[in-house]
Amino acid sequence: MYNLNKIIGRENTSSVKYEEMDKKFGSNELIPFWVADMDIKCPDFMIESLVKRAEHGVFGYTKRMPEFYGIIEGNKRIVSDNPLVFRNGKYEMDFENLAELARDPDCTMMLLCSPHNPGGRVWTKAEITQLAEICLENGVRLVSDEIHFDLVYPGVKHFSAINLEEKHTDNTIVCTAPSKTFNIAGLHTAYCIIRNKEDMARYKNELGLMDLNRSNSFSREITQTVYEQGAEYVDHLVAFLEGNMNYTYDFITAQIPGITPYKMEATYLMWLDCKGLGLDSDRIDTLFSEDAKIALDSGYWFGENGRGYMRINIACSRALLEEGLNRLKEAVDRLG
Repeated sequence: MYNLNKIIGRENTSSVKYEEMDKKFGSNELIPFWVADMDIKCPDFMIESLVKRAEHGVFGYTKRMPEFYGIIEGNKRIVSDNPLVFRNGKYEMDFENLAELARDPDCTMMLLCSPHNPGGRVWTKAEITQLAEICLENGVRLVSDEIHFDLVYPGVKHFSAINLEEKHTDNTIVCTAPSKTFNIAGLHTAYCIIRNKEDMARYKNELGLMDLNRSNSFSREITQTVYEQGAEYVDHLVAFLEGNMNYTYDFITAQIPGITPYKMEATYLMWLDCKGLGLDSDRIDTLFSEDAKIALDSGYWFGENGRGYMRINIACSRALLEEGLNRLKEAVDRLG
């Protein structure tokens, strides 16, 4: 039997119906009969279903995300690639090429991945400042994706583009989320930091036009919770991931000739140079998926200059990681 007459308090639940009355009507001391949702508790079978899913404890991606290139091109924009260059054992930005691209009047936005995925770089303050100067000089808006900013290893420090000088932050948008750190991509917790008031007004307007300007019932709650209570967990997580990174690097370096792993400064995504195997991209793919029976991201998914590379996700149990690497070793050994 369902007791639909039971009164359910909705205060402090981020309810639009209750907590935005003051904004709409000038007072919260009203009985709300406006927003089209019900003040009726969901039946137990629904609550039990959600609790059961929550008890699983992993809230990663629920489906394959569209490719970034496709999203840009689908919005009738053109991608101008600025490939990184590999110097002194790490990836660096090609500022000369970047400045040339930025001088094109049709180029209006720069998308920065910071920390970088899949290169694993944590950009320095000097690098980000130089990039911001190029963007400002050429009227190019800088959008910095900083979703991996919590997952930085000892010895380096993340510098957010939002902490640049005011002349740069007025030209900068930072996009981030707790989703990578706390594995909650499926809960949709992304947000933007925009200090330029005109940009913020335009951003809010666009979200409103698409009715995307509200979070869901769980995302706001979990975002506040992890930022208030998650610091100790993050320290443990980063130490665990660093152990997996070192294990993977040492294993491949010692036991899988032909593959060169790159240690990351951040993220749990290791970049593997497989060109030493002497195989083309298609054969590298089948080596991993068909011979070794392990699924990795192909390097060319991130651009043509990624051909010959693979990306491995090390954010898993050590036992699973060991099994996968042993399978890879055996597959490479069978190449002869």
